[in-house]
Amino acid sequence: MCLRYVMYTSTAAPELGDAELLGLLVRARHNNQALGITGVLVRRDPCFLQYLEGPAATLATLTQTIAADSRHLHFQIVAEGDLQGRQFGEWSMDLRGAHGADFLSDEELADDPEGIKYMLYGFATTLL
Repeated sequence: MCLRYVMYTSTAAPELGDAELLGLLVRARHNNQALGITGVLVRRDPCFLQYLEGPAATLATLTQTIAADSRHLHFQIVAEGDLQGRQFGEWSMDLRGAHGADFLSDEELADDPEGIKYMLYGFATTLL
């Protein structure tokens, strides 16, 4: 099985409140587990950075679905590629909060998306 990853940024639509986000997270965990998708979602209102990994065809379909979702504005893939093994193998989906004005600036994402992938893994796992 060919594993791939995709990392994207988006902005939450104004109507995406905390209750709707929690419901979305519960559904994503269930669906992702069934599809073999793992990853993490980092939120800094109103922005999201999400890293997803899984089977190539499944991940491509899921990415298209997310890009078309009206709750995501300004959807932009910042990195994608093949994987030798999963970074988030135990997480069907997790949500993490980020604080600080300089967390993941556009310049950092553009300059080093691979470095951001590993930083994201470290950030998410240290918050367990």
